[in-house]
Amino acid sequence: MSVRRLRGNIQKLVFQIGDIPAPDREDAVAALVRTLDRESDDCLGFVIDRNGVSAAEDWDRILTGTGTQLTVWPDTVGMLRDHVDDHPELATGKPTAYGPLDVFHRA
Repeated sequence: MSVRRLRGNIQKLVFQIGDIPAPDREDAVAALVRTLDRESDDCLGFVIDRNGVSAAEDWDRILTGTGTQLTVWPDTVGMLRDHVDDHPELATGKPTAYGPLDVFHRA
């Protein structure tokens, strides 16, 4: 895990799960989601990318609504509802409401 301060009181937490054996990854993802459930009011967004296919995306800018488009879909991406319209590539997705976030799953 790594922690980085982006600006002000915004922190980015990155959990690398690619090295966890595939059968155990779901337990790791479930634990992270439980943590997110407890802190959902303070979350600007999240990305679950089990195999690292979207590692090159600029997730900081995508999730904070400051630019750049989503070009490679992770398994799941959740972002503040206020920023979803900044990303026309999400217009065809069917989000699930999760507190203040809209959550999109790769089809």
